[in-house]
Amino acid sequence: MPIRHTFLLTLCALLLLSGCGTPPEQTTAPVKNPTASTPQRKQLVEVTGQVLDLQGSPIHGVTVTPVPTGKRPVPLPRMLRYTDTLGRFTWRVPPGTYDFNFQKTGYLGQSKPVNATNGTIRMQVQMARIN
Repeated sequence: MPIRHTFLLTLCALLLLSGCGTPPEQTTAPVKNPTASTPQRKQLVEVTGQVLDLQGSPIHGVTVTPVPTGKRPVPLPRMLRYTDTLGRFTWRVPPGTYDFNFQKTGYLGQSKPVNATNGTIRMQVQMARIN
């Protein structure tokens, strides 16, 4: 190998290794307690309810979608939730304001505003059949 290449390789190796010889107390930052510096997660608010027709019978398979509203809307995962055979649903959302939308083919859609602050919010929704 020519002397010029050997010199350049040696120089590069010296530059790379030059920072490795310093004592650990000079290169390491103080270790923080990860649980102390992690911000606390906001508690989720449970929004639960039942969707009924105008005669009071539960409606199965209604799509329930919370849409964040307000000045600082909270992003939510794009998931579909449906009512069960008894017309019941549950969503756990971060604190904030939402419009809960209810849709099912053959029924007029509904939208209900919800101010989710804490705890559990219960609601009942009635949907009219389209004739």
